[in-house]
Amino acid sequence: MFSKIASWLVNSLFTGGKIRWKTVAAFFLVFVGPFALLAVFSYINIYKNLTGYTLARRTSVAYLAATTLEGRLNQLKEVGVTVSKRGSLPILMEQKKWGEAVKSLGNVIQEFPFVKEILLADPTGKPMAALGGSINAMGETILVHPQPYISEIYQSVVAVSIPVQKMGGGGTVGVLVLQVGIDTLIDWVREMEVGQMGFVYFIDKKGNAIVNPNYAPEAKVADYSKLPIIQKLLQKNRGVELLYQPTTQEERLAAFEPVRGHDWGVMVQEPSTTAFAERNASLRAIMIVYVLIFGFTILVLSFILRALVEHKKAEEMREQLIHVITHELRSPVATVKAAISNMKDGIVGPMNPKQMEMLNIANRNIDRLTKIISDLLDIGRFESGKAEMHLQNVPLKPLVKEVTENVKLEMQNRQIVLKNGSMPDGLSVYGDPDMILQLLNNLMDNAVRFARSEVVVDVRPLGNAVQVDVKDDGPGIPKARMGELFNKFVQVNRPTGGSQYKGTGLGLAICKQILKLQGGKIWVHSEEGKGTTFHFTLPAAGQVR
Repeated sequence: MFSKIASWLVNSLFTGGKIRWKTVAAFFLVFVGPFALLAVFSYINIYKNLTGYTLARRTSVAYLAATTLEGRLNQLKEVGVTVSKRGSLPILMEQKKWGEAVKSLGNVIQEFPFVKEILLADPTGKPMAALGGSINAMGETILVHPQPYISEIYQSVVAVSIPVQKMGGGGTVGVLVLQVGIDTLIDWVREMEVGQMGFVYFIDKKGNAIVNPNYAPEAKVADYSKLPIIQKLLQKNRGVELLYQPTTQEERLAAFEPVRGHDWGVMVQEPSTTAFAERNASLRAIMIVYVLIFGFTILVLSFILRALVEHKKAEEMREQLIHVITHELRSPVATVKAAISNMKDGIVGPMNPKQMEMLNIANRNIDRLTKIISDLLDIGRFESGKAEMHLQNVPLKPLVKEVTENVKLEMQNRQIVLKNGSMPDGLSVYGDPDMILQLLNNLMDNAVRFARSEVVVDVRPLGNAVQVDVKDDGPGIPKARMGELFNKFVQVNRPTGGSQYKGTGLGLAICKQILKLQGGKIWVHSEEGKGTTFHFTLPAAGQVR
């Protein structure tokens, strides 16, 4: 199989001794193209997967930061609710004793250092008393909410507003406001782990961002409300995007996540160079592997092509040498043949028995040499496509009879019996009669040389073809040699063979070429110790190829 593929490839790549560069390019494209496409699709798929992994990781970091901030804001509310129920605060506020009420909270600022100022307001939101600051710190009124509420950032503080209920329920007696300094939120930002080069921002309900001063020392709070990504966050959307930071002139990967239960959000940023560093390193390693594999493939194909070129050149040189030798030998061989014939006929004088025996030996070897030369010329003619064919309807029976007559003497000398199998009268094939005769001669000669006691020739119709079987009862062919049987210069020395088994090694190769030219095929069945049968088919008469 490999030899057939190699032969087909050589014939495809070379024409008239020249390389067909377009075919060579197609050869590389056929072998390298699928690998290149597979590499591209694989690279794209890996790129998508690694990018998705990076984005998912950033999204997870943003979610964790939002969850952490949710817990901290809830803690502020819980502190406010606890303070609103402390001691006599609800009773004093209901009695409108605002001064005494605020004094009752005197130790809250010491107990909770993040509380910078405490403010009390009546049920309408009018400030009535303050601790740790001015009563006018929040303006003329504050917003009144039925539930604990955390405001946006203003004047570097965040207000925690808690409605104070009457003792035993039954309505609101006022509002408790705890003002938390912005430094507390900045400390929260600093405590969050978002990667070595990560940035985390707390975004309040108006789009103000609390910035880690370690990364942005010029500001602690910045108004980002105009940014499209912040507008998405304020609409309680989540996602991840690439942003360009003009101040640092770098691209950043930003993930944003709303904080549940609050109108706040979190945005986590990281320079894209570091965010995608792991992905890019993996892609570079994969690309290096692909380039190495691709280069190795090109190198191997180049070696194969070079080997084919050298093989083709060697084949052409061998064929040219055989052609020159055979043509140069034909004339002297014919001269020697004629001289031996004249000597046997007594033209140069009478020959004694010893001389005649030597002449007969020389004559047989001259015949063998002539056969070798003829086979070499035939195989060269067939393979080059220069063989002339005269296709016609050819009766098989006369040809088989002529062939058997040719080997009759040899069969008698070796006591081999010829048995004719099925051979219907009038059975004809469509082909060249001379080539068919040569085909039968080669197979019959081969069968007679290897047979022990008999040779069988069987001819029968087979659909639109005619099948011929030539069988001998010789020692058979080793299974290991069956695959190379029809190659040139192959000789199979069967186990019991001797000198009489030696041939040119071209007979079966010529048979294969003859059948190939005429639309037929040939195959063999053999069993060691039981004989060999060669089968071939030719188009039946009237079947045009």
